Amino acid sequence: MFRPATLSLLLVGLTACSPSEKSPPKAVDNAPPPVAAVSAKPKAIALPGPALAALRADFKAGATDARYFAQAVDLNGDGKNEIVVHVAGPMVCGTGGCNTVVLTPDGDKYRIVADISVNSPPIRAAATSSHGWRDLIVEVGGGGGPSGPVLLRFDGSKYPDDPSDTPAERLPAAPPDAQTLVAPFDSFAQGTLLYGEGQSGAPAG
Repeated sequence: MFRPATLSLLLVGLTACSPSEKSPPKAVDNAPPPVAAVSAKPKAIALPGPALAALRADFKAGATDARYFAQAVDLNGDGKNEIVVHVAGPMVCGTGGCNTVVLTPDGDKYRIVADISVNSPPIRAAATSSHGWRDLIVEVGGGGGPSGPVLLRFDGSKYPDDPSDTPAERLPAAPPDAQTLVAPFDSFAQGTLLYGEGQSGAPAG
């Protein structure tokens, strides 16, 4: 039989060991650093002369009101920047969006490795890659079809042309570590005229 005094001492001991009184766990010294936030508003670039020539050849002189939003990024890890260009305007876009073109350096020129139809910004480069090239993510929607981000994988020679069809892959959401290349815009007029003046002739990167 416990005496009252002994029982009181036991209760005090149990209270002192209560989980609520334990010290908070120490921080782990080797915890990975937080992932840096990727800017959602990258600054668009003006196309270098050879890239501009390749893009104009693709869209022809009839698209005099067309504008573009461009960003340089090394997609294949060769140390030279590709250029991702979203071409927009009332005469070159449909209800489902506009075209996104990927240009890669080829000697002193640029060649097209993707002409992706009817899509919208944000245009992103994923952290994943296929055949040595980073996967791209574009938005699709409009025209009565489902909307949302779509993953486009490089097949060894180019990216898929139609983001609404296989082998394009629909995603529930864009991954948080994807790099925004072309941000959404409020008006076509915010882009650079495809057939405007003041284009640079220097290579991008």
